[in-house]
Amino acid sequence: MRLRRLLDKSAVKVFLFVFICFIWGSTWFTIKLGLQELPLMFSLSLRFLLAGLVLLTLLKTFNIQVPVNDKQLFLYLYLTFFSFLIPFLLVYWAELTIPSNLASILFSTMPFFAAIFSRIFLK
Repeated sequence: MRLRRLLDKSAVKVFLFVFICFIWGSTWFTIKLGLQELPLMFSLSLRFLLAGLVLLTLLKTFNIQVPVNDKQLFLYLYLTFFSFLIPFLLVYWAELTIPSNLASILFSTMPFFAAIFSRIFLK
């Protein structure tokens, strides 16, 4: 019985891993498809609107309170601007001219550049 529960948990973990790989892996292709039919800013805005609605739904469902004061609001806006808005605006813009697989490879280098620039600018 114990082995059965362990296998069930492992199967769920494997399924969730494959599911998230599919979602994240298809992001670049989906962006490319969206840009064929929708204007850049509308497509990007729609993506963030849907993500925000999903996030708000999860917060409400699990009754999670997000503390918001002036300092934290500034931090949230700062992170949103530099971690999401600018990078994805550039990705959407780039995908107008380059293949989606190249965009995904270039975007995957972001952690390395973040580490390098953090070392330079955050001394």
